[in-house]
Amino acid sequence: MILTVAIPTYNRPAQVKSTLVRLLPQLNDSVKVLVLDNCSEVVIADYLAVELGPEDFNKITVIRNIVNIGGDANFAKAFELCTTPYVWVLGDDDEIATDAVALILSELNKYQSEDLIGINFLSNCCEVPREQPIEISSTKELANRLDWFGNWFFISTSVYKVSEYIKHLRFAYWGAYSMASQIMPAMMAISQHKKLVLSEKYIVTNVKASEEDQWSHMQVSLTLPTILELPMQYSEDDFMKIGQKLSVQFVSFPHALSSLLRTLNLNALLIDKFHIYLFRELYAKTFLFRKHKLKQNIQYAAVMFLIKNPSLLQLLLKNKTFRQRVDRGVYIKFSLFKRG
Repeated sequence: MILTVAIPTYNRPAQVKSTLVRLLPQLNDSVKVLVLDNCSEVVIADYLAVELGPEDFNKITVIRNIVNIGGDANFAKAFELCTTPYVWVLGDDDEIATDAVALILSELNKYQSEDLIGINFLSNCCEVPREQPIEISSTKELANRLDWFGNWFFISTSVYKVSEYIKHLRFAYWGAYSMASQIMPAMMAISQHKKLVLSEKYIVTNVKASEEDQWSHMQVSLTLPTILELPMQYSEDDFMKIGQKLSVQFVSFPHALSSLLRTLNLNALLIDKFHIYLFRELYAKTFLFRKHKLKQNIQYAAVMFLIKNPSLLQLLLKNKTFRQRVDRGVYIKFSLFKRG
C-alpha cells in the first residue's frame, strides 16, 4: 500500500459518513482509510457500522481515543499510526473531488524519485492561480515561491511523506496553539531541503462551516505568528516575506473588537484585564507585518482606549449605526481553543 487517508473527527458522525460515501468508491489496493475518533460523544465506529453497512465498514479502520486529546494532537497521531509511505489527512466535512485519490496517486508516482516532504494540492482556499507545479526546497524558496498560506493551512490539501514528516513531529505538538501545527514539521523539513510541491491539481473543496464551528478571526490573528518562532534560520528579508504572507490572515483591530464584543453578548462592561492583554498581544504579534502602519496604529489606539473605558463603549453600543457595525455577523466571536 502507498497511501493512508486519515480522517480525524470529533462529534461529527454524519459528516464523517458523507465524506466516506464519497471516498470509498475511489479506493484501490494501494489505499487504506483510517478514522481517528477523538472520543466523540457518539462512538463513531458503532455509528458507521450501522450507517455504512458491513461491506463498506470493513474497508476502513476506526481508532477511538480514550479521551479528547485536541484536534492538533489527533492530527499528529495519524502520522504515528500510519504504516504507508504517504498520508492524506482529510477533514471530516470537506468535499473531495470524484477523482481525488487517483490524482494523488498519479502525483506521487510523478515525484517518486524526488526527495519530498509532500505535495500541496489546489483548493478553493487558494486566491492565487496555479498554472503549473511550483517546487519549494529551501527556506528562501518558501519565502519567495509559496503562493497562498491559506491553501496550505487547509488540512485536506496536503499529502505528506511520513518518514520525513515524523522526523519533525515534535514541532506539530509544540505548535498546537498556532491553529496551523500541521504545517510546522513540513516547514522544518523544507528548511533541510526536502521538497514541497505546490500542485495545480484540484482535489478538495473547503465547505464553509456554520458560525458555531468556524474559528475565531481574532484567535487566528493571535496564534498564527507562532509559526515565525520555528528555528528555521531565516534571513531578515525572508523572515519579513513569510510574515507578509501570513499577514493576509490577520484581522483588523476594529474587527477583533467586534469578535470580542459578540462573545460578551455586546455587554462591554464585562471587559476586563484579560481582554486588554489579548489586544496588546494582537498588536505585538502582528503589527510588524501589517501594511499602512499609521492607520493600524490609530485603529489600535482607538480600540485600546475603548476597551479601557468600557462604560464609554457601552454608551456607543446604544448608537444604532455603531451597534450594527459590531453585530454584522461577519466576524466570528472570540473563543480560545476552537480547534477540538
